[in-house]
Amino acid sequence: MLVVNRVKPHTSFHGPHESGLMKMLAVGVGRAGGAEMVHRLGWGAMVEAVESIGAAALKRLPVIGGLAIVENAREQTALVEGLSSEEIPAGESRLLEVAREYVPALRGRRIGPRADQPGVLPLRDRHNPVGIDVGKH
Repeated sequence: MLVVNRVKPHTSFHGPHESGLMKMLAVGVGRAGGAEMVHRLGWGAMVEAVESIGAAALKRLPVIGGLAIVENAREQTALVEGLSSEEIPAGESRLLEVAREYVPALRGRRIGPRADQPGVLPLRDRHNPVGIDVGKH
């Protein structure tokens, strides 16, 4: 199995693995049932879930490696890197930092039910085109 995904900051949780190969292993490999199970844990548990379930998938599944795609702020491919299965966790964390350099951030206050918590807001993604965290946690 070759895991292919974009590596980029997630709009709802932050950790060493956000949107990328480890999340694909943790959420995507389980198809609809796996995705539902992981998302049922909630955003507060997502960092740990992605790391632990992704690591278990790497041990139990015949993963030969991953293809990590980093996009620029215009959603154009900026970097493609192949990783062996052993390199996926650390390589993805490193590439996430590269991806952060490509994504502009809006500095300000959160909008919505959690407006009392200041934060750095990603500019946008396909699910959140205006880049405003509306407090759906």
